[in-house]
Amino acid sequence: MSVGKYVDETTVIMTCKHCCKEFRITYDEEEIPRNINDFNWGAFFLWHLWGFWNGIPLLSCFGIFIGFLAAFFYPLYILDIAISLYLGLRGNRLSWRKKNWVSAVNFERCQKKWDIAVAVSLCLALVCGFLYGFCA
Repeated sequence: MSVGKYVDETTVIMTCKHCCKEFRITYDEEEIPRNINDFNWGAFFLWHLWGFWNGIPLLSCFGIFIGFLAAFFYPLYILDIAISLYLGLRGNRLSWRKKNWVSAVNFERCQKKWDIAVAVSLCLALVCGFLYGFCA
């Protein structure tokens, strides 16, 4: 049997490989990811993109729009920082609820990749800043 669709924290729809019948299976207790309460660094630093891949695309579109407006109206950066902090603190829970994840393990693996993307982005920003300062 393989998971066809993840309905919520306790219910999955599984498909039999042999007869292709679908079965709705409900677990007694919630199967939630271990990192559900952790700080989400991907949502904090890269939230303008993070939402597209984590079930919150309207928030990402709003973030990109705010980013463009903030170039002309600086107080909007405060809103940008506030949303960034909120998503850092609550991003895992929002993503877990909004997107149909295959499993808790898949969710944890995806969020770990976002952590790596943040680390790489920060390293590249530091190197570019150092090179810019060195060449200027």
